Amino acid sequence: MYTILHFVKILYQVGAGLILAFFLSLGCWVPCQGNACRAYLGKALGHTPLGSSGMLEEMVVDETREKAGHICFRKCTIEELAELRALSSRTFFETFAAQNKPEDMEAYLKDAFSEEKMRAELLESGSTFYFLLVDSELAGYLKLNECGAQTDIHSPDSLEIERIYLDKRFQGKGLGNCLMDMAVEVARQKGMRSLWLGVWEKNTRALAFYQKNNFRKTSEHSFVIGSDRQTDYIMRRELE
Repeated sequence: MYTILHFVKILYQVGAGLILAFFLSLGCWVPCQGNACRAYLGKALGHTPLGSSGMLEEMVVDETREKAGHICFRKCTIEELAELRALSSRTFFETFAAQNKPEDMEAYLKDAFSEEKMRAELLESGSTFYFLLVDSELAGYLKLNECGAQTDIHSPDSLEIERIYLDKRFQGKGLGNCLMDMAVEVARQKGMRSLWLGVWEKNTRALAFYQKNNFRKTSEHSFVIGSDRQTDYIMRRELE
């Protein structure tokens, strides 16, 4: 009996994975894993759930929907460069301005989020930006890098979360978990064995969030803001 039940369980897990991969390949919306929310994953063209055509019913977003509204993701395109630059600059300033000198912050924002640099990042092979939308309003974004596009490590079986940011207006609603769920799901669909990221040693809130999501410190590297050379912890999460 145990052998039969175990075999059935394996078939179920494999089947679920194949179904998920199939819907992703069609650009459909599918649920992220995680208790805080079930976000919808999609591709660059639009963000209408396939359920609107009757093929896949829209799944329920639990307590996060009650706090934040309808949640979905889409890939950022080159036509959305201006929106990406504005969101990137604003969320970085909101997160770090209070702990850095104004002149250092100004220098970093001018360089890191210039039109030329952000255009190059959007077009770089192996690097993908995802917008998080709440009730069709831009709420946050992810930047995920594969091996050649990574800022460090350059591991072929690991995906880097280079940026994971929420607009201040949308914080405190569980949406950080949606962003993390998205990163985990993308990594799994690409066959990655782990995720990694860099986080400032003084960013205690982010450190606690990553530790809660099973990231562990593995090393350090430098991160420069203006004239200030800071220390980032490199944190890694193994995927099952």
